[in-house]
Amino acid sequence: MSSEAEAGEPPALALLYRRYWQEICAYVRRRFGAGPPEPEDIAQAAFARLSARSDLRDLENPRAFLYRVAHNVAIEERRRYGARRRAEMELTSPATDDRDPERVLSGKERRRLLELAFASLEPRTRQIVIMSRQDELSSAEIARRLGLSPTHVKRLMAQAIAHCRAVVEAELPSEDEQ
Repeated sequence: MSSEAEAGEPPALALLYRRYWQEICAYVRRRFGAGPPEPEDIAQAAFARLSARSDLRDLENPRAFLYRVAHNVAIEERRRYGARRRAEMELTSPATDDRDPERVLSGKERRRLLELAFASLEPRTRQIVIMSRQDELSSAEIARRLGLSPTHVKRLMAQAIAHCRAVVEAELPSEDEQ
């Protein structure tokens, strides 16, 4: 038995977590900003990947491993976030083509419906959408300011987007119907 285990020391992963958690979060924050994705989420994913390794004790430089994994996860998450954000923007931005009056009219109608859908949201949900879209705050920052959990903020954002999508889709004919 190792001296760590005999002395009742926590496992290697717990030691690495205590030693590098703040450092990895700070690195992600410096390199990629405060979010999204949030540095804490990225660090958590890096440690999860580290814990999934069966050869943890054989890892020559766990700190370097954590940095590399955190870097890669941040890039992956930013790509996912960017794709999701583009999809949301396509959904919520009016289609405008100045050469096609029908598309201009459709875009204006879509915008009117979105404004109605947005106005029908609960005040706190509207505030969260504004903080996210207009003020460009991360879910973590919104959560801190409103005293909510980041998960709850994300859930309310998803519900708001789904609500707006449902209102628009219910009122506008699909491309196939036109």
